[in-house]
Amino acid sequence: MEDHPALKIRIQGHTDNQGEADSNLVLSENRAKAVFNFLIDNGIDATRLSYLGFGESQPIDTNDTPEGRQNNRRTEFVIVQ
Repeated sequence: MEDHPALKIRIQGHTDNQGEADSNLVLSENRAKAVFNFLIDNGIDATRLSYLGFGESQPIDTNDTPEGRQNNRRTEFVIVQ
């Protein structure tokens, strides 16, 4: 981000399907917000960042195995500009 000062990103948090859907939505948002705060604390302007939690709604792997659930517990960066 330092090399591309016009770049803006959205931080997306995700969870596996273990637990209640509402709790997973909050957890995913908190996960994304933690990355958001880390980047701000390390000098990235907050106006270049946004964050959003998706809970368990966008799995990239199966939730039937420990490995698959681990893959679904993630944070992603999406370029928005």
